[in-house]
Amino acid sequence: MAQTWLFFPLCLLLVGRALLSQAQTTVPAPIVVPPSEYWEGDDGPWSTFQLRVGTPPQEVRLLASTASPVTWVVLDGVCPGQADTSTCAEARGMTFNLNQSSTWKDQGIFDLYVEGNLNFTGNGEYGLDTVGLGLTSDIGPALDGQVVAGIETTEFDFGILGLNVQPTNFTNFNNPIPSFFQTLMDEKLIPSLTWSYTAGNQYSLKKVLGSLIFGGYDSSRFTSNSLTFPFAPDSSRDIVVGVQSISSTETNGKTSELLTSGILAFVDSTIPYIYLPVDVCEQFENAFGLTWDPVTELYLVSSSLHSSLVARGLNFTFTLGNTEAGGNTVQIVLPYAAFDLTATSPLTNGTNSYFPLKRGNDTQYTLGRTFLQEAYLTVDYQRGNFSVSQCVFVDGAPADIRIIHPIGYVAPSNGTSGSNGTSGADGSPVSSSSSSSFPTGAIAGIVVVVVVLAVIALLLVLAYRRRKWPFHNRKPARAAELDSDAVGFEADGTMLPGKYPTGNMPAEAEADSKFSDSKVELDSQRIGPKNELAGAPIPSSRMLGTHGELHGSDAALEMEGSGFYHEMAGSPVPHEYYGNPRSVAELSRENSSNTRAGSLRDEALRRGSGAGARSPLSAARESSQLGVPSPVSAGSASRDASRLRNGTSRTMSEGSAGGTETSHLMSPVSVGSDSREGSRSRGFEHGRGISPMRLGGTDMVASPGHEDVSREPSRTRMGDRGDGYHGP
Repeated sequence: MAQTWLFFPLCLLLVGRALLSQAQTTVPAPIVVPPSEYWEGDDGPWSTFQLRVGTPPQEVRLLASTASPVTWVVLDGVCPGQADTSTCAEARGMTFNLNQSSTWKDQGIFDLYVEGNLNFTGNGEYGLDTVGLGLTSDIGPALDGQVVAGIETTEFDFGILGLNVQPTNFTNFNNPIPSFFQTLMDEKLIPSLTWSYTAGNQYSLKKVLGSLIFGGYDSSRFTSNSLTFPFAPDSSRDIVVGVQSISSTETNGKTSELLTSGILAFVDSTIPYIYLPVDVCEQFENAFGLTWDPVTELYLVSSSLHSSLVARGLNFTFTLGNTEAGGNTVQIVLPYAAFDLTATSPLTNGTNSYFPLKRGNDTQYTLGRTFLQEAYLTVDYQRGNFSVSQCVFVDGAPADIRIIHPIGYVAPSNGTSGSNGTSGADGSPVSSSSSSSFPTGAIAGIVVVVVVLAVIALLLVLAYRRRKWPFHNRKPARAAELDSDAVGFEADGTMLPGKYPTGNMPAEAEADSKFSDSKVELDSQRIGPKNELAGAPIPSSRMLGTHGELHGSDAALEMEGSGFYHEMAGSPVPHEYYGNPRSVAELSRENSSNTRAGSLRDEALRRGSGAGARSPLSAARESSQLGVPSPVSAGSASRDASRLRNGTSRTMSEGSAGGTETSHLMSPVSVGSDSREGSRSRGFEHGRGISPMRLGGTDMVASPGHEDVSREPSRTRMGDRGDGYHGP
């Protein structure tokens, strides 16, 4: 039975270990930010993304920003005094009313900071609020306490979703607030600190929406290459590539070299423009007839020029590398349609075509959103690198979302958890498309429950093996502990010194001598053949026990029906007797005159009168002289009778008046309380029977010698509970 119970917790532990292993190898799936299916903006149009901000959530449409770590929303104050405010709000991707959000925590007005090097200016009203991806919680998660900037400037027509990982500090650097992207990773909502993005475009197929994925990428959207770019040291302009050349080709085969000396440019989706050196811009002007408008600061394209450029079938090739020249490169090709954009108010009066080229210096060179219509950007902030790939557009091709695993991830040997590694030999992210969808938090919870159940089951097994169930066989707090050198006897009476030290008694002996608190429990079904001594009183000095429980006397006659049998026919001597065969035989002869009495009261009167009877202490002394440990010396007080003070046991009776010291013999006899046969007496009633004593820190039980034996002893019946044991 015990072996069966032990098998149960072991099974639970194995299950918990398996679940924990699964939790350790399972990573969250990538989050695909849903595009809004709108094409909008005063410098595009562009594919935007759907988000919800505040409580209750207010729906907004935003552009992705590779430069900013903050989420921007257009405030409702941009449309004051307009006859149709709903049309105004709709034109700017819906506005946000911070006063209607119960979770808005204002932080003050600060500079927008982003694109300051490009001479874009503006302030934002910053606060902390809830930001969620998609329209509902089943589409994307919502994060509380995210940094949000409300804008009313005309410099930026739409709000943005910041993809940069840098934290925001409002007052000092001691309390940084993580970015939305970083919080997704901190909350274990994405598999890695990575994202991928492409702007989408209107000119391919039936219009291709933008794609933004946290923790992965869509392999169906690009052609992979082996080139990996490390981050630049400037965290505000970290996604930097070397533009080694720019050239154009036409359908008639004409080729033009537009940039021949390489530059370093920042890939930034916040703006649509491409910032190039002035001389390169002049090459564009000469090759395609572009004219710079100083008022709008745009290359405006007339309708006639627009028709001419479309007819030439232009393609522009950007050759990228890690440096301005040399090394591995990747080419990104943009058709003229990628540059064929439309500007509206407030950028221009009315609607005008424009070519998104800007004059800049070496601090401003930028490849903006125009470039990302044909380039697929995958950024890994954990490994500090990114990749740029050529987009492909295949009609009807299904999305193929792949995981980018975190550093240190090891794919399971069975290959079922989803990845073939963390990165390729050159450091570029590599992963596969499958992943366990079972939440890591749920697995962790199951593991905790399994471990708790295993511990409980193990404790039950231990309790069962120690016979502590249902807690009625507690280990006794003995008044006089049995010495580890205690002498035992075989069934034939042979003395075996030290054979059964305390706590190491064999099971067959232990079954016959179980002690609990203040009792000796001997199950009649576990004792061998009964040795009946017809009514003979059992001397208390020869019984093994803890606190002697005697009902009105110092000796007990175990009677059939009490549930426990110390009944002897005279031979063999049960193991409860300590002494030697000779002393035991003498005790039997000394008590032979009383073997037919069967009365505890007669035995008490005989011993109390002292007429012709040896005291138990005399027997103890005799045993000491023979070198045999006496029962009175068992325990921590003494190892044998020779260590008793002057051969006597001095105890203080709790029942004696004035603290009189009286010599008594310890009587470690227990009439089995709580026996199965109904014996329920648990000890002594004050003023009668035997009182518990203490000598030198050792609990003993005094014989009734201190009482007036002329008084009639109490008549505690076998089976009465009494007052219980009132020991020190």
